Amino acid sequence: MDNFLYGKNKGWNSVKNLLNYQKNNAQLIYNNKPSYDIDKAAEHLSRDAYNQEWAKKHTNSEPLTITYTFTNWQKHSPGSYQGVYNPKGLTPYQQKQAKLALQAWEDVANIKLVKVDSREKAMIDFGYYDGYVSEQAHTQINTSSHWN
Repeated sequence: MDNFLYGKNKGWNSVKNLLNYQKNNAQLIYNNKPSYDIDKAAEHLSRDAYNQEWAKKHTNSEPLTITYTFTNWQKHSPGSYQGVYNPKGLTPYQQKQAKLALQAWEDVANIKLVKVDSREKAMIDFGYYDGYVSEQAHTQINTSSHWN
């Protein structure tokens, strides 16, 4: 089987650059945010100030309760997502897959995940929308007080 890049120096260099992109650009700034290598990302995620604050609030061995919901924007929040194209809730199959992922998370972390009705406030909301024309992916952190 022939490799379409064989003998094409430019093609191989493109692949090599892609595979080594992060390593070659350890100080890369993307979307006004630093892009870290694996070690720096681990250090950032486990930074002391954050861990100390978390430890003050969650010092016992009881699992932390995290609420989640499968949002149905069309049913419960009509018109509240102006500029968002076609907001939808997850299909039953997608909900099942999300629950399996949450269960895996719960199995390895000291957390308890509790599903709440989609009209209630939840720490994690699952749903999707087609997005803005230039948007490829989106996530939003819920910074409300019930995380504290």
